[in-house]
Amino acid sequence: MLLLCLVNTNMKIWVGREGYISAEGVTSHLANVGDVLNEALQYADIVELQVQGPAEELEKLKEPLAAFGATHYPLSEGSFRSKSS
Repeated sequence: MLLLCLVNTNMKIWVGREGYISAEGVTSHLANVGDVLNEALQYADIVELQVQGPAEELEKLKEPLAAFGATHYPLSEGSFRSKSS
């Protein structure tokens, strides 16, 4: 899951919540919306970016999301949102 908060110049908060099956889904989405995101960031700041998922998937996102100051929250194995082996 990806949680993205932006604050615009009027201090209005926009919260986006998106779900992906894998880290590859997140990076693919970022590649698809890169131009739009860059334009939005001219008018708003990312206040907080939280990423939740299996630890091995979060590891794959550390570098791609580093510029956004993402906080990673690993889900416990066997939790309702984590795949069990």
